[in-house]
Amino acid sequence: MKDEKHWFKGETLWNHRRKTSDWHFDTTIKTESSDKLKLNFVKFKGDWQSELDATVYDKRPPLDLSQYLVRLGVQEHIDLGVDTRIEGLRAGVDPIKHPKINKIVQTFGLEKPLAQILLQKPGEMFTLHIDAICYDNFDRHKVSSMDQVETDHESVRVFVALQDWSWGQYLMMGNHHWVQWKAGDVMWFRWQDLPHASANCGHMNRPFLKITGKKTKQFEDLLGERNKIINV
Repeated sequence: MKDEKHWFKGETLWNHRRKTSDWHFDTTIKTESSDKLKLNFVKFKGDWQSELDATVYDKRPPLDLSQYLVRLGVQEHIDLGVDTRIEGLRAGVDPIKHPKINKIVQTFGLEKPLAQILLQKPGEMFTLHIDAICYDNFDRHKVSSMDQVETDHESVRVFVALQDWSWGQYLMMGNHHWVQWKAGDVMWFRWQDLPHASANCGHMNRPFLKITGKKTKQFEDLLGERNKIINV
């Protein structure tokens, strides 16, 4: 039952990334294996609502069409007839303005962590895609061909829910649909392999914390936990 429909006709990031993924691309499989997806190996408890209330969302997803990789991603939206600016807004995590949220970031022990708070308002979505992260010694801004790209298998990516789930909000990772999360719940997934998407067709804004960084022993040990509670 491997899917053969989800391909773009022209050159897109999806077409290249799908070829490098080792996911099954079978719509009939109901669950994802633990080597691709883990939920709540750790959970965070605390009240960081005041930090969210003071957050200024002043960033958007990359849209510099002079960059080859960005252009390939945008081409997917063009082919689908979808607005390229419906993905929502972002904010960086400031250790001064976000002390509790920053503690969450630091708890994972990732090397060179990049943390952003992603805000999706009702009606916003991130269409189905597969991430592309390059090795540090590779300048992605100078990429002119996918032949130059080598996937970074040392980088990991996790999401942390910053508010309780509301109707109409969801993340899809492979065939897994994540709903009914609580603030502080955590998802790790193999960004190299799993196609994923998110949407907010509800009534409430949806803030999520996205953290990307190089894996460490501290992170690997944490990933092996189960429902470990950390207070912040």
